[in-house]
Amino acid sequence: MKKFFLASFILISLQSFSQITLSESDFPSTGNTYVVSILNDLGTYDFVSTGANYSWDFSQMVPQSQDTIEFISASNTSLPLTYIAAFNNSFTDPEHDADVANYQDYESPMPTVTIENFYAFYKIQSDAYIQVGAGLTINSAPLPVLYNPMDTIVMLPAAFGNMDTCFSAFNATIPTLGYYSEERTRYNSIDGWGTLITPFGTFDALRILSYSEIHDSLYYEAYGMGFPMDRTETEYKWYAHGYSIPVLQVVIRDGMSASSTVTYIDSLRNMSLNENMFSEVNVYPNPATETISFQIKNIAWPVMATVTDLSGRVVFHELIREPVIDVRNLNPGYYHLQLLTESTLWRNSFIKE
Repeated sequence: MKKFFLASFILISLQSFSQITLSESDFPSTGNTYVVSILNDLGTYDFVSTGANYSWDFSQMVPQSQDTIEFISASNTSLPLTYIAAFNNSFTDPEHDADVANYQDYESPMPTVTIENFYAFYKIQSDAYIQVGAGLTINSAPLPVLYNPMDTIVMLPAAFGNMDTCFSAFNATIPTLGYYSEERTRYNSIDGWGTLITPFGTFDALRILSYSEIHDSLYYEAYGMGFPMDRTETEYKWYAHGYSIPVLQVVIRDGMSASSTVTYIDSLRNMSLNENMFSEVNVYPNPATETISFQIKNIAWPVMATVTDLSGRVVFHELIREPVIDVRNLNPGYYHLQLLTESTLWRNSFIKE
């Protein structure tokens, strides 16, 4: 009997800390929403070192800001009609038929070109996670841009030791100016697996190094001449099962838009508050079946309420005007509640039966 328990313990330990493989189900689907914390300074952290059965400890990171990453359907009615038409053609253009779209902050790498409202469009297949194009507003004109060839973010299934290379390109006509084009060669190397620790938690992670050589060109029709520029982009991405975006991502860019950014999945924080400005709110009934209520004295309504599950996914995020939240649509499980005002962050946990 003792030998059986010892063998079982060893097996469980190996399963808990063995390397993972990413498949189609590990990438975004409609409705996936995450709170992320952001740093714009790499500090002294070693994001480069890696290997097999490696331990990365970034638990002491202090975020400078937060954002929400949300994936919507490529046919979501909030998108411009030109985007919906371009990325929902399963019969006439199946290659660019997208599954999800994601709004992103995007800084134009070229002068005189203002790029706003950037939406990336993705297709998830059993053999690859692909960006098929983008919807962007260039100098106030919303334009769908089809990548041809498309940008394969990573080949699937993704496992330690895999390497792949992808060439992608696009060009966009800029009204009254000319056109802007980009060519990218992406080199992927899955160079590490092990335990990742962030301020949000500890994960069995797979690390992907993605290095891109990029050639931009801006052509001015009025002058009959173009302005080329070469730049590079290095991405370190740690993926874990149960999360459709990297639990930690580091992006280093050079060129005219040089920057370094660290992004990791996190819980909602009030960046203007000190720890002593956090308060615990009483949640009842707990466990709950239909609604949860709470009591807060001297509060100015409305407040921002956020509910996340144990994996960090945002399942409720709304301004509320009364101390009641309907939880009937939540799956049974354990959830975190946060209520945010300008001066205080209230938080607690509850169980949905």
